Order: sequence, then structure tokens, then C-alpha cells
Amino acid sequence: MKNDFHKALQYSQSRVPLVAKGLLIGLLAGGIAILYRLALVLAEEASQRLYLFVAQHRLWVLPLFISLGALGMGIGYLIKQYPAIGGSGIPQVKGHIMGLYRMSWLSTLTAKFAGGILTVLAGLSVGREGPSIQLGALSAGGLGKWISSTRTERKILCASGASAGLAAAFNAPLAGVIFAIEEVFKYLSPSVLLATMTSAITADFISKQVFGLTPSFNFKSPTTSP
Repeated sequence: MKNDFHKALQYSQSRVPLVAKGLLIGLLAGGIAILYRLALVLAEEASQRLYLFVAQHRLWVLPLFISLGALGMGIGYLIKQYPAIGGSGIPQVKGHIMGLYRMSWLSTLTAKFAGGILTVLAGLSVGREGPSIQLGALSAGGLGKWISSTRTERKILCASGASAGLAAAFNAPLAGVIFAIEEVFKYLSPSVLLATMTSAITADFISKQVFGLTPSFNFKSPTTSP
């Protein structure tokens, strides 16, 4: 078989812009996921202080219940106005990439961000995996409208944003890449692999600059006395 080096060179060069776009997606999606992670930490600390205060001052129990009711109504209003923010957000991302589900990226991103903070502030347990994936995909979808040239490329960049969101949420770039390949596309492609790896590694890098190398789930080893 004759080697076509010119065609091979063009094949390689065609992926250089995609890698550069993946880098931009990683910076944006990773940055938003990091802000969301920081906001959740602050909201959780505020919630703990609030409930500790109420436990020590029982007269504030009734105002607390009224406030929780108001928060519940506010979150319910957000979900009614923006149904795409309901649940973890992962099915919505998959449906959006497959063309089965439409999301207005800016309004949905804002509502998802605010809803997650309000929920944690109320003292409820909300994992950041699904929301971080959706926030990353939404931010990538917004940027992809400006930097992508084809519909297929926009899908790849949206999946790259989801990969970056997961990587930044848990400092797990490999998990982000595997999620994009296994859950979204269901097949391995050089373009998908390059874009998702670039965005996930970029998001993981900037996340480590903010949170360091401390594990997301840090459990102490039990000690036993002899």
C-alpha cells in the first residue's frame, strides 16, 4: 500500500485547531465548575453555622421554617421556569448533544448555579458531579457557537465541556474523558479523545491551582489499639 504522507499531514493538522478549542473550553468550563465548587463550600459552611445558631436559640426555629419554605418556593419557581435544571443534569446534557433536548445555555447555566447554591444553603445534600457536568457543557455550548465551524464540532466541544466540568469538580481528568466517551458518544474517535483530554487536563490543572492536591473525599484511616 502506498503511503500518502500529504494526506496524513493534513489529517494531523486538522486536529490542531480542535485541540486549541478544547483548551479554551477547559479554561472556561473548568473555571465555572471551580466557582460552583467554591460557592457550594461557602453555602455549606453558612448552612452549618445557621443550624448551629438555631439549635442554640430555639426562638429562631419558626423564622427558620418560614425561610426554608421561601427557599423551597424559590427553587420550585426556578425549576418551573427552567425545566432543564431539574435533577442531576446528565440526562439533559446527553439529550442536548444527541439533538433531542434544547437548552438556552446562559439562562439555564445561571439558574442551575443559583439553584444548587440555594439548595445547599437550605441544608440539603446535593452532589456536585451532575451539576458540574451540566455547567461545563452549557458553558461549552455557549462558547462553541462562536468558535465551532460545524454541528459535529459543537457536539464534541459540548462533550469536552462536560468532561472539563467533571475533571474540575473532583480533580479527576481521566474520569471526565471516560464519561464523555462512554456515556455521551459510545465510541472512541481521535477527535473526541483529543478534545476531551485537552479540556479535562486543562480544567484539572487550574482546579489544582485553586484547591491543591487535597483529596475531595478525605477519610482518616481508623486506628486500633493493640
